[in-house]
Amino acid sequence: MSRSRLNLLLAFLVVFVGFGSACSTGAGRYAGTLPNSRFFEMQRFYVQKAPQDERGIHVMIRDELRRIGLRADAGEGEPKGSYDAVITYADRWSWDLSTYCSQLTLYVRDTRTGFITATGWSYRPSIARKTAAGHARVIVSEWFGSPR
Repeated sequence: MSRSRLNLLLAFLVVFVGFGSACSTGAGRYAGTLPNSRFFEMQRFYVQKAPQDERGIHVMIRDELRRIGLRADAGEGEPKGSYDAVITYADRWSWDLSTYCSQLTLYVRDTRTGFITATGWSYRPSIARKTAAGHARVIVSEWFGSPR
């Protein structure tokens, strides 16, 4: 193989590997609980709709909790009933040729103490998009593992 072809191949590999690395990085997730909290004893959750939410993310989070076998309800305003925890959330949307959910953060507040006992977030850049429901599934799976 000639030296010029070898240099061309090497340049192509550098660009290809560099582009692949750039595209595959940037996604992240975290799910943590407060030590000594009763988070893993909680069975009944209320997902409170965020005031600015027009996409029904509270229902997506509720559905994900139900999918793994937990009792969960969703609605607007403060819960009307007996719940172990209230889940609130913050969503971030980005635009890259179309609008997509780039980050979802969940907060779990113990109804007995009023303290946040768990938080979780999922972030995806444009190249590795996820739906809001997909972000919720990532966070809930990080907290509880597979369906019960």
